[in-house]
Amino acid sequence: MNGFIRTSLCVLMLFVPACGTLEITVLGTPTPDMSAISTIAALQAQNAALATQIASLNSTPTPAAVTTTPSLQPTGTAQPVIVPIMAATRITFLNGATVGMVDAPIEGGRSQNYVLKALKGQPMFVYVASPHNDVTVSIKAQTGADILSAAADQNSWQGSLPQTQDYYLTIHGGVSTENFSLAVTVPSRIQFVAGATSATVGGNTVSGYGVSYVVFAGRGQTMKVDLGNLSDKASLSIFGFTDGQNYLRSEKGQTSYQFVLPSTQDYIIVVVPPSGSEVGFAMKVTIK
Repeated sequence: MNGFIRTSLCVLMLFVPACGTLEITVLGTPTPDMSAISTIAALQAQNAALATQIASLNSTPTPAAVTTTPSLQPTGTAQPVIVPIMAATRITFLNGATVGMVDAPIEGGRSQNYVLKALKGQPMFVYVASPHNDVTVSIKAQTGADILSAAADQNSWQGSLPQTQDYYLTIHGGVSTENFSLAVTVPSRIQFVAGATSATVGGNTVSGYGVSYVVFAGRGQTMKVDLGNLSDKASLSIFGFTDGQNYLRSEKGQTSYQFVLPSTQDYIIVVVPPSGSEVGFAMKVTIK
């Protein structure tokens, strides 16, 4: 990856930390000439730029509980219309990964389609970087509904996903052929058992990337995050999904953090490993 892309990804990895390389398959056409790139240095630099970028985005997410199946339709209600988008390259995250990155060329004035499946209520961050900063992205739901219109001429988006379904990302080329880097982050939602005040999640970071989680909590509650059972060094990063405020940066090297929540919103918690390493961990989140 050239120097520009590396620099751009340090800014784009606003779109949170996370995973590893991608498994890519193609629907409708042969696989285009592209690769999935793990940019570890960019992930380590993401936290400083994260809050500023997210705060500047216009979309305001509506937190919701994650479900693994779509809601049932009442008898007689019309089912959603499925609108396939041809020649879409499917992005499949590896087990335990929460971010996918694609680096590929695109011709001026042309478009390329990508598709991934995500769950209702999950936050999603999308960012595309290019040397001339003129490559943009549009997003469409499987039902055909516009999430982000091409007319908006944007290179970034964040929001809470309305349904469990496929989401199509179309990359729109600029004035000439150039490389672009696409980052898509979908944090895993932490679920509490009914009546419980804490939950524990764990696993391993993938290919040197961090792993991001999301948890909903109310203003005035106290949240404590403890990162334990580490197989190697790692640290925490915490920021607000709606307000974009960075409450704890990973460079501080902390594995435990407690604070009173300033607002009711989703909070993103990231387990950030040292550059290039894969770390086993268990993380306990307590909210009272």
